[in-house]
Amino acid sequence: DAYHVFGVLFAAFAAISSFWAIKASDALYKASTLLQILGCASLMFMHYDRENSMRRLYLAVMWSGYFVTMYSIAFYGMDTMLASAQDIRLENEFTNINSIAMAAALSCMFQLHELMQKKSIWSSVFMIPAVILITATQSRKALILLLTGVVGVYILNSAKEKGTAKKILKLVFYGIILLLGLRLLFQLPIFSGSLERMTQLLNFWTDNGKA
Repeated sequence: DAYHVFGVLFAAFAAISSFWAIKASDALYKASTLLQILGCASLMFMHYDRENSMRRLYLAVMWSGYFVTMYSIAFYGMDTMLASAQDIRLENEFTNINSIAMAAALSCMFQLHELMQKKSIWSSVFMIPAVILITATQSRKALILLLTGVVGVYILNSAKEKGTAKKILKLVFYGIILLLGLRLLFQLPIFSGSLERMTQLLNFWTDNGKA
């Protein structure tokens, strides 16, 4: 099935990237971790796939992410969250901040899918604290996951529509809207910390500086 095929391909890519990675052992370690995750997740996947109830599975992940988000806000405090979004990122206290940020990003992705299916609309209010959490952690991994996830969810949902030209036009239109929206969002003070870290990452990739 597609889940296992893409899972193995992703792990294989991570392993192959060791040939050009700065530290090959790290790339191989990540490939091993991906295969371990695939093996563990396969047990749940086979159960829900057999019942043809994949929605139950991703809703469980979505609500788990929202729970982590609300617990994090209660733990750190909203004032600390908003201050961290503009200045120094949150510290690893009750768990790794990248992990909680990526959980929030996954919840937003699944929520977007629900919205596009016109389901669970009321729960979309939880996307607001989830985005605040992501900005407070200033997690580049979570931001990249969120942005690519939004694009991926849209492409997968658009694939069901008929007409190639219509799909392309809608993709270009929403792509422009997304870019304009991101430009406006990153001008807000709450996104200043995240923007600085993303800029550092781009500078590192382009050899204009170090992350």
